[in-house]
Amino acid sequence: MYNKIKILVKNQWFVGAFYFMLSSITITVFWKAIVSFFVSVWVLLDSKTEVSIWILILLSFAPISIIVVTKWIYNDRYTGFKKKVNKSLYLEYTEDKLGGAYYQWTYIADSQNNYIPFGIKRICSICKCEVVNQKCPICNKITVYVGEKTPLERESLIRYNIKTKYGVRLPNSLKGMN
Repeated sequence: MYNKIKILVKNQWFVGAFYFMLSSITITVFWKAIVSFFVSVWVLLDSKTEVSIWILILLSFAPISIIVVTKWIYNDRYTGFKKKVNKSLYLEYTEDKLGGAYYQWTYIADSQNNYIPFGIKRICSICKCEVVNQKCPICNKITVYVGEKTPLERESLIRYNIKTKYGVRLPNSLKGMN
């Protein structure tokens, strides 16, 4: 049930309709107060007596404060539902089975301290050592794999798994490093 509500809250059309209904109800409930406020402002501005400048300044702050508060609520609403993910959790994800073969990699930091997969290599499923010429040098297991992934495909699969499992979107890779 909570997940369905969470999905609805992220839907822009639902949020827009909800705010429209809420503002309609608010205007209906407070209609007399709103009308009397604008009538009194109109009477004040239309009167023949001099109006102090501070009253005009106070009246100009009302729409600005309404806009600021609305923007603050809107931003808080959408940033509050974003996943708070500890980035170090995905750094522990260093090996996986990608398309039938086992791979292992490390991470390298870029100039903004973002970590991206680096040194992706095929490993033996038994002893976890690097496969050389389709053969494990330690346990002598021959690991013939039809449909070997290209380096770009491997990195794309790793990025997709990090995005789906940990909710972290990695920056673009360092060209020529992998």
